[in-house]
Amino acid sequence: MGLSQSNNHFWDSCVLIRHITGSPPELLAHMSRILDDAKVGKRHIWYSTILYAEFRPSLLKGSSAFSSIDQLISEIEGVMLPVSPNPVILQKAGRLRDHKFESAPDVKQANEKTRVLTVPDSIQFATCLWVKEALGVSDIEFHTFDDGKGKNYEEKAVSLLRFEDYAGHIVDDAEIDSVRRLVRIKPELDQGQLF
Repeated sequence: MGLSQSNNHFWDSCVLIRHITGSPPELLAHMSRILDDAKVGKRHIWYSTILYAEFRPSLLKGSSAFSSIDQLISEIEGVMLPVSPNPVILQKAGRLRDHKFESAPDVKQANEKTRVLTVPDSIQFATCLWVKEALGVSDIEFHTFDDGKGKNYEEKAVSLLRFEDYAGHIVDDAEIDSVRRLVRIKPELDQGQLF
């Protein structure tokens, strides 16, 4: 994983949620700089509107920046570019999920089960790919903190940062290859870009 090299970003919901809540504090200054640059047109940030379902209003409790979800939405609407899931995005998300994901044999733990690409994560990937392909944003970076540590109702989830570690055995699938080729990093800038 490296530092951001582009001015075109797609933010997974977890990035914006971390920025809003300030917790944990890792890379908050970087996210603020990216947003400040977007406010003056130096960067573009896309996000999926599934954020509104993933973001729980209770996360705003104790926030000094936002008192309501409506205030948050009005703040990001002028800076970030929303993309709502359309049938093309949702069908691609379904196809991405239709695989068994597992660690490479050389790093697989004993009794390790296959992992799943969750519905929200598959929509995030498919939306970013839609921005890249349909809108022609070839240098878009997928920003996330998701490293597959969580577990959902199905099974343990695939790491979005290390997707290729779980999809290496999937061959001859152009959509999986597209996700593997996406630059997937944390929203981290070179120290010189912070000032």
